[in-house]
Amino acid sequence: MKRIKYFVCALVAVLMLLSGKPVQAAISSSDVSLSGPSSVNQGQSFNVTVSGNGIGTFQVSVSSGSLTAISGAQGSSGSTFVKGSGNVTLTISPSGTNTVTITVTAIDAAGGDPSQEGYILEGSVSKSVSIVAQSSGGSSSNTSRPSTPSTSNTTPVKTFNLNLSAIQVEGASLTPDFSGDTVDYSVELPKGTTSVTISASAADSEVSVQGIGTHEVHEGNNVIELTTHHPETSTTKTYRIQVYVEEEPKVFLKYKDTELGVYPSFHGSETLEGFENTEVTIQDQQVLGKVNEQGLILLYMVEESGEKAFYVYKDEVLYKYLPVTIAGRTFISLEIPDDMKNMTGLIQQKITIHDVEYDGWVFEDDSFSNYSLLYLMNEKGDIHLYQYESTEGVIQLYSGAAALRQESVDALRDEMNMMKIALIAVSVIAVIILGAGVGFYFYKKKMSGSH
Repeated sequence: MKRIKYFVCALVAVLMLLSGKPVQAAISSSDVSLSGPSSVNQGQSFNVTVSGNGIGTFQVSVSSGSLTAISGAQGSSGSTFVKGSGNVTLTISPSGTNTVTITVTAIDAAGGDPSQEGYILEGSVSKSVSIVAQSSGGSSSNTSRPSTPSTSNTTPVKTFNLNLSAIQVEGASLTPDFSGDTVDYSVELPKGTTSVTISASAADSEVSVQGIGTHEVHEGNNVIELTTHHPETSTTKTYRIQVYVEEEPKVFLKYKDTELGVYPSFHGSETLEGFENTEVTIQDQQVLGKVNEQGLILLYMVEESGEKAFYVYKDEVLYKYLPVTIAGRTFISLEIPDDMKNMTGLIQQKITIHDVEYDGWVFEDDSFSNYSLLYLMNEKGDIHLYQYESTEGVIQLYSGAAALRQESVDALRDEMNMMKIALIAVSVIAVIILGAGVGFYFYKKKMSGSH
């Protein structure tokens, strides 16, 4: 029976290794362990050390107490921290006389030998700390422990709440909304702003707040920190406010009947897959842009109203960047120029492809009812008329040529008309010559018969 168990365990281990997927395992003492005092006096803050080979993101929960500080972590936010190969220290403040239980739960963490490929941790590990209540005479009220005569009065250790109770930024709103446990915020201010006034209040009246008042700011990103501190402890807590002042464009380009400014940064822009940041020289100045592998250049432009969007910059001309996917290919939808709106044999109208509407044309000839034309730019920046066939869902260059203009259609029509006129003239002349030849033949024959 034991041999069967060993065989099954070995088989499971081999299958896990062959699957190529990380093994999930409950937290063990070698992965994550909690160490600290087993009991403390009422009101006394204490430290719990998180050690072991477990690395990654963990979350702390405390019953009958609160988490007041995290140190040694690679990063922390509220009750969540990132543990590296070193130890992390949690500072706990009990809230009463009940036993305090500290629980550390794996959120996105791995265990095992850090020099080898580990496994995904799941579950949690806990530690309980007894709170010893102090009587008026300084002895413990916990009857389960023997009382020891005290030679001096024992003063309970104080706990300190370093949280802020409010933050206000004059003329702006915080993002996200304020919470004492949240330490990172952002604020946006209009262009031309040179200073900002910040006020804040502490949850504990004995806690001082540094960083409040008026700060000078410049366009772009600014970081302002507010730090809380109690005179009886060396522990501090820092709140960070990212203050962004709207930037002024220095380079302007014409687009239709207006001018757009090249925005000095990509603040507030969407992430564009397939593009990377680059520098573009315009009007002898370097501006930020984005470029794809085919060399298509995008600029982040701002209107006078403050609205921002990406535009294609090609041959010193702007085209609004409106990416579309048709028949598995990526294009940029363009507005139809005025000189192409009325083309012979075509009717301009909205073309619907997979529930998306595009500006385009259909053919007047009903025999081409499955075909439509679209005015598009490809990923290289080349502009063409494309022909779309709806039954097969195929798109290709129209007639294998560049974008067809009305002048080309008119020239072709005039040429055809001239050819028709020339053909008619030649036909008339040929008939006249033929008729004259026949008449001359019969006249000559008649004359020869009379002799």
